[in-house]
Amino acid sequence: GYSTDIELPQKVDVVVHEILGNIASEEGVALSIADAAARLVREPGSTGWSIPHRAQTLVAPTAFPPVFENHVEVPAPRREYRLEQFPEELLLAEPQVWEDLQFDSPLTLAWEQTLFFECRRAGPLCGVLHHMCIWFDPEGVVQIDTLQQQTTWRVVAVLFGRSVQLSAGDRLAIKCAAILKEFPSYYRFEVTLHPGTPHEQYFDGRTVELKM
Repeated sequence: GYSTDIELPQKVDVVVHEILGNIASEEGVALSIADAAARLVREPGSTGWSIPHRAQTLVAPTAFPPVFENHVEVPAPRREYRLEQFPEELLLAEPQVWEDLQFDSPLTLAWEQTLFFECRRAGPLCGVLHHMCIWFDPEGVVQIDTLQQQTTWRVVAVLFGRSVQLSAGDRLAIKCAAILKEFPSYYRFEVTLHPGTPHEQYFDGRTVELKM
């Protein structure tokens, strides 16, 4: 059953959990751990009671390879792809953290922030790529990076439906919003190009919403 539905005969010292999705919070981990800290943990203000200790989701603007089905290129790919691996050379800028869940600290269940990127190379902006980093201990000795390592978790490519060609040095913003107060979690991503970017007028479908 769900931890949010149970009562324990006594509070616990350590919580071991694996409720992490491909986007860290998508399986309801923030809601579950916030509830556990409030009701089930003996010393929720201490460090180290949660294993894993921390999870982050990072995002980057990305190109995307052609999609083929039965050896025929698909003219209109799906909006979302969950992939075992993704070639980092397709990323147009360095990934940045948009979701940071430190489980033994108070968790925020709704937020919005805007990240700014500068393209490190030229290429078509097709969407955004999400990947996750996990720290199992406060010192970060044991880590997982789903972009660098092949695991059972996937990286998540969210496509806009139409691409725009960008040049090295072009700037863009990704506005990320998350609502984790109930399950399924809700996410919204809005990408805007810096005014004056060539071909800006041809870039539509900038906003995508996901409910997971």
